[in-house]
Amino acid sequence: MTNPLSSSTFPAAETLRLRVVVPELQVADVIFNTSILLDALQQAAAEAFQPQLVLFPELCLTGSTCGDLFFQPLLREKALENLARLQEAAQQFNLWAVVGLPLALAGKLYDAAALLSPQGLAGISLAAQPRDFSGRQPNRWFAPASDLSIGMIDLLGKRVPIAANLTLQLPELTSGNLQICIGDLRDNQYDRSVSLLLNPCALPALAEPALLTAESYAQRTRAAGVLAFASCGPCESTTDLVMSGIAGIAQAGKLLAEMNSAQALVPASLSKLLTTGAALEILGPEKRFKTELAYRGLLEKGSLKGNLYILGGGDPSLGSEYTEEQAGLFLQDWVQAVKQLLKRLRH
Repeated sequence: MTNPLSSSTFPAAETLRLRVVVPELQVADVIFNTSILLDALQQAAAEAFQPQLVLFPELCLTGSTCGDLFFQPLLREKALENLARLQEAAQQFNLWAVVGLPLALAGKLYDAAALLSPQGLAGISLAAQPRDFSGRQPNRWFAPASDLSIGMIDLLGKRVPIAANLTLQLPELTSGNLQICIGDLRDNQYDRSVSLLLNPCALPALAEPALLTAESYAQRTRAAGVLAFASCGPCESTTDLVMSGIAGIAQAGKLLAEMNSAQALVPASLSKLLTTGAALEILGPEKRFKTELAYRGLLEKGSLKGNLYILGGGDPSLGSEYTEEQAGLFLQDWVQAVKQLLKRLRH
C-alpha cells in the first residue's frame, strides 16, 4: 500500500517547492481522510521551505470511487466542512495546497479542486468534461463545468474565481500562468503553454493500450512547462478496477521525479479467474449448486402458518446481473416450487 506521506519534490522555480502526495484514504470517510491530509501538510511544513505547494489527488476528501454516495448531502457537507479545516491548516503552516472534493452548486454536482493559500481559499477549479474511468462515457455523478454560468463564488469566507481548468497568475509561485486541470490529461483539456500545470487525477492502472506509468503519462501529456500530477491509489480500487496511485513531476514531457510506478497491485475482478479455475478443478464442470426451500410451522387447509426459508448453497449466480435481469422468472420458479411442496405435503 502507498505510504500516506510519500512524496516527490522539485524546485519548479527558484522559490517554489512542489510536493505530490498519494494518501491512503478510506472511501467516503471524510473525517479519516482529512486527518491524513492534515498529517501530510504538517510534514510538508516541517521542511520549513517557503513557498511550498502540496498537490493531492482528485476528490481526495471523499475518495474518487464513492459512486452514488456522491449524491448524499451529508457526504458533500462533510467535505465542505473539512475543507475549512484544511484552509486553516494552510494558513497556519503558510502553505499552498490543491484539495479535491465534490461541490454542489445551483442544483448540480461538480468535480472540484480547491486551491488553498497562506491567506485562505484562492480559487476553485472544475473538471471541464468529467468522464467515467474508461474515459469514453460522461460521468454520471458530475456535471460539466460549462453548466455553471458564474465566474466568482463566495466560499469559506472568501470571494474567489471558479472556472473549468482554473488559470491564475500567481507571481509568488511562478513567473507565468498556473493552471489546475482535473482528470486524465490525455484528453488534452489543458493549456500547454502554462508554466505550471497542476493535475489532481484518478487514473486506473490500465494495461492497454500500454501499461500506465508516471513516465508514459508525462510523455503523452507533453506540457511545455512544469507538470505535477497525483492520482488516487489502490486503497480506492473497486471490484472492477484498480487505481494506479502514480504521481510525478515533469518538465516539457521529461519525468523529473515519480512515485509508485513499479508498485505491485491486486488485479481487481481478474482475481475471480483464480477462484473459478480452482472451482472447476476441484468440483468439476458438472457441479451444480443447490438453493433449497424449507418451512417451519403448521399446514392448515393448504396454507402455511409459519415461515418459509431459503437455504443458500453457495450459488454464485444469486445476486448477479443475470439474476436481476431474470428476477420475474426466478421468483415464479420459486413460487411454483413452493406450491408443489405444499401439494405433496397435503397428500
